[in-house]
Amino acid sequence: MFAIIALIVILYLIHYAITNVYKYWESRGIPYYKPRNAYYDTYCTFLQKDNFSLEIAKAYNGFPDKQVYGSFLLRTPQLMVKDPDILRNICVKDFEHFTNHVDIFFKDDLLLGKSLFALKDKKWRDMRTILSPIFTGSKLRGMVDLVSECSEQTMDYYAQLIKQKSDKTVKVDILDATSRFTNDVIATSAFGIQVNSLADKTNVFFETGQEVSKFPFWRFVVAAFPKFVKKIFNLSLFPSKIYEFFRNIVEESIRIRKTQNIVRYDLIHLLLEAKKEQINKINEKSDNDQKLELSKNLLDIDDITAQSFIFFIAGFINVALTISFAGYELAIQPEIQDKLRKEIRELLQKNNGKLDYDILKKMKYLDMVVTEVLRKYPPAGMLDRVCTKAYTIKTATESIDLVPGMPINIPVMGLHYDPKYFPNPNKFDPERFNDENREKMNPYTYLPFGVGPRLCIASRFVLMEIKIFLVHLINSFEVIATEKCPIPMEFETGTVLKPKHDEFGIAIKLIK
Repeated sequence: MFAIIALIVILYLIHYAITNVYKYWESRGIPYYKPRNAYYDTYCTFLQKDNFSLEIAKAYNGFPDKQVYGSFLLRTPQLMVKDPDILRNICVKDFEHFTNHVDIFFKDDLLLGKSLFALKDKKWRDMRTILSPIFTGSKLRGMVDLVSECSEQTMDYYAQLIKQKSDKTVKVDILDATSRFTNDVIATSAFGIQVNSLADKTNVFFETGQEVSKFPFWRFVVAAFPKFVKKIFNLSLFPSKIYEFFRNIVEESIRIRKTQNIVRYDLIHLLLEAKKEQINKINEKSDNDQKLELSKNLLDIDDITAQSFIFFIAGFINVALTISFAGYELAIQPEIQDKLRKEIRELLQKNNGKLDYDILKKMKYLDMVVTEVLRKYPPAGMLDRVCTKAYTIKTATESIDLVPGMPINIPVMGLHYDPKYFPNPNKFDPERFNDENREKMNPYTYLPFGVGPRLCIASRFVLMEIKIFLVHLINSFEVIATEKCPIPMEFETGTVLKPKHDEFGIAIKLIK
């Protein structure tokens, strides 16, 4: 009898946990998007039966005539904001009301909790001030050669393979190739370590990247656990060996630089330079209280490791996928590829064959291609903010009062595929982003890197990295669609926007 009562109680608690979340919006009189049966929705969420970005697009279209309405992420209520003008207010004009990200994934994490993405309020502002100079144009100029070397390394590897083929063509697992490239770029530009992941396929950096980029749903569950639960059961987003690996890499890199007086213009060097600036400012102050206040923000080894680690997480698989999708679109639309190759070769010829920061900026069609890739395949299907001060959203038909703590869902995938902003959105068309069309575009409908003060700080570096790889690829090879090329593209279920079975179906042919 007791067992039956216990079972009934457990079933009721499960039922309550699954269905009670809907009362959040009902009690506030706000309409909300409910895609399907609550139980089936929970089942699909926990077992990753859907693609996260595609589900965001469905939720975006749930109420076509509404600018703002309720939605859910991992059973957490979020206010979905679709209107670009309201988004401008949230992300820029009234930013002081929406300073922080939703505290789900990195909260309580001893390392990632110190990353710029996770920091809040004054701590975020202080770290942003420290890191911003790292990604200026002058600093990026110094990184072009580092990235270019990794790209040339990749091209040389495949050129040697192709020379052994009679038809000068080879099928390529482009996601594997680009993942190895982005791994090598991060190793050299962030940590000052030379790696050739195509020659050394099992190097520890690449294997670590593979493990970090696999983000199964159970990690989301762990992220949501209270701090005391994580501490009792020693739970974290990543295995302890991952944290130890990055700490050791950073500590060893700093030690070698100091003892051997080595200067290498990578992320760690720039962070160390930022720390020197902090120390100089502290020494300039005569007031002890001011010195103490500045000392509280002095970068330590965990701060440097955290920024390096988040740089690695964000720059490994996401950048590789963007380059892979670019290769896919160029393969199935050879006329776009030919036009891009013509621009690349003409500008390189004018610069005596040298690829540098200035010549990269002159490649307008390349920029249009990359911009359109990021529209069609955004790295993040949604962005978020959390209300930090009471705020009222006014739409054409109603006013919605926001209380501190209410999460905001910014549906990037929905905006990027809205025919109102991007006609025929499933078509890959770089001309959307020519000078004339850009002038007509609402900038708050295109958000691959976010917008406002919380814009991805490394966005310019990422764009440079993608463009450098494509310049070398298209200048040396013809990218060809094989019989396995999925047309139209079909996406894998899970948290990342990628093809089913990672299959892009691409071959390359040497033309240089």
